[in-house]
Amino acid sequence: MSKVTKKALAISLKKILSQKTLDKVTIKEIVDDCGITRQAFYYHFQDLYDLLEWTFMSEITENVEGNVTFGTWKQCFFKLCEYFITNKNFINNVYNSIDYRGFEGHIYKLAYELLFKVVEEQTKGLDVSTEDKKNIINLYKYIFVGFIIEWINNGMKESSDDMVNKLNMLISGVMKNILEKYDD
Repeated sequence: MSKVTKKALAISLKKILSQKTLDKVTIKEIVDDCGITRQAFYYHFQDLYDLLEWTFMSEITENVEGNVTFGTWKQCFFKLCEYFITNKNFINNVYNSIDYRGFEGHIYKLAYELLFKVVEEQTKGLDVSTEDKKNIINLYKYIFVGFIIEWINNGMKESSDDMVNKLNMLISGVMKNILEKYDD
């Protein structure tokens, strides 16, 4: 029942956020919309931002789940872009809220988790320190998130395919070369 309640709250949040920015949304609106009590809300979430993080991370994880590898990163990035396009009003209203850095934080967290798997796969058999791996993951994380944020700022006009192709041109063949340079 807990997951059902969380999903109901997430659906209400997204519905309301499709119409206005996060700084204008209240918990009362959300609980009224999905027909539960404030007590039930606070049983599951600390505040509005906690619900937003759960909504965002669980939905993106559902869309981008699977075994992320160097060979599948493009499909994952494509699915992420498709999620953004499908939820364009929701994404724009979260991004355009007063505290949009929280939005970027969610994207950074997701990108780090995805890239961690790719870098771990690519460093098998190489002697690359944990610190160097973190630095490489962070470099690519900032590239990925920069692409996403710029794309959102420009109204998500480019297709998911175009986004993946542009990013692929920058990354293709480069990651393995960088990792090999760190091989002690």
